[in-house]
Amino acid sequence: MRHLYCLLIFCGFALVGQAQRLHPGLYAGPCYSTLHNSTGFAGENQPDLAANIGWKSGFMAGVDLPFRLADKLSLLSGVQYTEKGDRIIAILPSGPEGAINFLYYLGGSALLDYRLSPAFSVQTGLEYSRLLGTSIRPASSRVTPDQFPKYEFSRNDVGLLAGIEYRLGSSLFFRARYSIGLVGLNNIPIPNQPDPGPDFVHQYNRSIQLSMGFRFHP
Repeated sequence: MRHLYCLLIFCGFALVGQAQRLHPGLYAGPCYSTLHNSTGFAGENQPDLAANIGWKSGFMAGVDLPFRLADKLSLLSGVQYTEKGDRIIAILPSGPEGAINFLYYLGGSALLDYRLSPAFSVQTGLEYSRLLGTSIRPASSRVTPDQFPKYEFSRNDVGLLAGIEYRLGSSLFFRARYSIGLVGLNNIPIPNQPDPGPDFVHQYNRSIQLSMGFRFHP
């Protein structure tokens, strides 16, 4: 149901763009994400498990509209659905267990697009995302999702985006973007923390977004 809701939003945005004789672009692709810790406690406290903590693959899709500001400069404004999160290790009564932590976001972005050539451009800007929900998928069938610790995540996230775009003709395009979260998402207690030291770890979104899209021309 969540995916259908997002699809309807994207389609509605595209229809509005067509009605205004703009050039909406639809795009989709994989999103590789992790949660960056404000300290290195994960690796320091669990060095033998550190290799199992980190990046996960997900899905993203969106629609945007370009607004020309100058000869080579445009503003890209759009909405996007993104699956973020990370791979985690939790110490359960049965021992260390791995899982994939999913964070589902819907948000908007505003980026400046500077065209270096007819085919290539660089992009940078900000994205705001609203958390739709979370889930955990255990790596092993020995455990269930409810056995993993539950952390409260902030409903809002703001990130800095930077990337490149390659245009193949006037309609088809390919993108690669890197997103750095600027807002702390949660507070995770640090076990066995010696004094003096922080009592909590703050986590921030990090993601690599690869997509292919098609821009409509009235």
